[in-house]
Amino acid sequence: MTNQITANRGKWKTWLAVIVTAAVILYSAAGIDYSGLQYFSPSMAADVFRGLMRPDWSFFYDGSGEDLVSLLLLTVGIAFLGTSIATVLAQAVVSLLFVLATRRDTILFGRMKLGVPGKWADWAEIGKIGLPVAAQSIVFSSLSMIIARIIAGWGDTAVAVQKVGSQIESISWMTADGFATALNAFVAQNHGAGKKERIRKGYQVAMGLMGGWGLFTSLVLILFPEVVFRIFITEAAVLPMGVSYLRIMGFSQLFMCMESTTAGAFQGLGRPVTPTVVGITGNLLRIPLALLLSATLLGLDGIWWSISISSILKGIVVPVWFAFVLRAFMNRDVKTI
Repeated sequence: MTNQITANRGKWKTWLAVIVTAAVILYSAAGIDYSGLQYFSPSMAADVFRGLMRPDWSFFYDGSGEDLVSLLLLTVGIAFLGTSIATVLAQAVVSLLFVLATRRDTILFGRMKLGVPGKWADWAEIGKIGLPVAAQSIVFSSLSMIIARIIAGWGDTAVAVQKVGSQIESISWMTADGFATALNAFVAQNHGAGKKERIRKGYQVAMGLMGGWGLFTSLVLILFPEVVFRIFITEAAVLPMGVSYLRIMGFSQLFMCMESTTAGAFQGLGRPVTPTVVGITGNLLRIPLALLLSATLLGLDGIWWSISISSILKGIVVPVWFAFVLRAFMNRDVKTI
C-alpha cells in the first residue's frame, strides 16, 4: 500500500511538472513585452519547479532560501507567471473532478461507449444548437478586440478603466448567464415532457428574479459608481473616468440580464438562432456607434454609450421576440416558432 501511494505521488509530481512547464512555455511564446518591468530569470523559474517538487506545499522557495511568495508579489513578471501557473493548475483540477464525476455517474456516462462512433443525426442536432452560440462568442471576442483598439486611442488609462469596469459590471451578466443555463435545462426538460405551462411559469419566475437583480445592479452603478470603483482603483487621475464608465453602463445592466436569461429560454426550446442573430447584430452596431459618438463632444464616453445602447437594444428585442415565440408555442402552433 505504501509503495502504491509513493508511486501515485510520483505520477502527480510528473504531471504537475509537465503542466507547469507547458504554462511557462505558452506564456513565453505569447511574446508579451514587459516594457521595462523586471524580467524573471531561467534560474528563478527553475527554482519554482524545485519548489513545486518539495513535499512542503505551503511555501515556494528560490535558490537562496527566500520565500518566493514575496517575490511573486513584488515582481510583476513573476506575478504574471504565477497567474499562468494558477490558471493551468485550476483548469487541470477542474478537469480531473469532471472525470471523477463521470466515472461515478450511472445514469448517463455509465452507458456511454467512447469507442463507438456517434450517429450523424446526433452530430447534426448538436451542431444545430451549439454552432450559433459558438459563432456569437467568436464574433463577440473579435468585436471586443476592435473596441479595445478604439479605446486605446485614449491611452492606457482608458484601457485599464474598461478592463476593471467590465469586471465590476460582470456581477450582473455573469449571474444572468448562470440563470440562463438553469433556465435552458428547465425549459428543455419540460419541452421534452410536453409541459408547456411549466415552461411559461419557469420563464416568468426566472425573468422576475433577473429583473430584480438587474434593476438592483443598475441602481448601484448609477447612484454609487464612485463608491464601487474606489474599491479597486483610488488614483485621482483614473477615478473620474471609471465613475463615468460605471454610471453609463449602469443603464444597461437590467437589459443585459433580460437578454441573457431569455437566450437561455430560446436555447432550451432548441432554437438558439434568434438570440444569436440579435446578439451579433447588436454587437456589430457597437463599432459604428463607437466611432460616431466618440467623434462628438462625448469623446471617450461615446464609446461607453455605444456599448450600453447596444445592450439596451438587445435586451428589448430578444424578450419581445420570445414573447411572440412563447405565445405561438403555447397555442401549439409549433411551425411558426
